[in-house]
Amino acid sequence: MLYLAICTEGENSEPAFIRELDRAFSGQSINQSGASVAVVPVPLNGVHGHNKIIEAANEALDLGFQKRTDGPLCDFSNGDNLEKWLVCDYDYMEKHGVILEEFEIMVHEAGYELVINRPNFEFFVLALLAGLDVAVAESPSNYENAINAAAETINASNIEKGFSDGMMIPKYSKRHYAVPTFFGKLLDYNKDLVEGFCKIKFDKASERFTDMAKIINRIKELRNS
Repeated sequence: MLYLAICTEGENSEPAFIRELDRAFSGQSINQSGASVAVVPVPLNGVHGHNKIIEAANEALDLGFQKRTDGPLCDFSNGDNLEKWLVCDYDYMEKHGVILEEFEIMVHEAGYELVINRPNFEFFVLALLAGLDVAVAESPSNYENAINAAAETINASNIEKGFSDGMMIPKYSKRHYAVPTFFGKLLDYNKDLVEGFCKIKFDKASERFTDMAKIINRIKELRNS
């Protein structure tokens, strides 16, 4: 068994997206080598993007802790493989005195693949729905409104294609009960947006970028999509 453990700084939106992405692309549940795969989001409950996030991720993935608490890795055995990822926002790094290049080295030395959203995860969501130009031009304080405006535009287009009300993307919210439905409807009926997003070339030296294509492509690869 391969466990793809994805630690997320965010508690609700990032884990919900990962779960729904895995569900949407899990037409097959085995990877190329024939080994079964478990995609496991592990929220770190708001630990911001600074050095302590590595410590928090290590604690969350401690197998002894997982077995004691009946966690998502509680069935991990000696023959299994653990692939570790870390998804975090950039927005608090500078405030905490973190240098991105040094942080990337620390994360990789700790055994994790790193995914950064600058300034935050909502920038990724907006880029996914509305494209790079819209996302870059938008103020972070207005991301949620812009996301919902983009979703309304997509819904209007889908209505013209004959989509039913049950296929519409609902309003975006960070609340734990709302985000699974938002990403579920988005990914079930608008996979072309994911394909288009993964073709975007982001400049990591800019003020706005996201690495989310890395984890999307990894999950798609493992699910043979």
